[in-house]
Amino acid sequence: MSDRTNVLAVCALLMAIATVSVGAVMVTESTASATTTAISVGEETATSPDDALTAEPGETITVTVWANASAVTGYQTRLGFDPDVVRVDEVAGSDDFAAPVSNVDNESGSVVFNQARPSEMDDPVLVEITLTVVGEAGESTALSFDRSETKFVTDGGQAFTPETYGNVTLSVE
Repeated sequence: MSDRTNVLAVCALLMAIATVSVGAVMVTESTASATTTAISVGEETATSPDDALTAEPGETITVTVWANASAVTGYQTRLGFDPDVVRVDEVAGSDDFAAPVSNVDNESGSVVFNQARPSEMDDPVLVEITLTVVGEAGESTALSFDRSETKFVTDGGQAFTPETYGNVTLSVE
């Protein structure tokens, strides 16, 4: 083989390796984004919640808590709020999970809830929470998850924490 042929062969090999490497990076990034897990709260389930809700003083609203995760058989979480702005009236189950075990503390502004189901579920709705607005116009509160107390469980008993938390702000009009 001539030197020119050897150089061309080496260049072709380097191009093939570079193409395969770029393709592998692209597949890895795509796979990583597909496995992102989240817990969110809002008026409707979606891949990401609206960042804001509005309500009037005395109004009762229902928010939904849902997971973007695969193979979920159980969960636990704590949702915090300003008790001078909203009060939790009810924590109800969903089509995906029965009514949870819950502890509502309207004095300090938190609700803790958990539940399990017998089989795995992808992207389940966890609960529906009914709130009454007790604050005045111009006030607001974050409905936010306590990261240290939020976990999902799989059928094999494997616990994992969400990678993202879809908190929402409720403003009183």
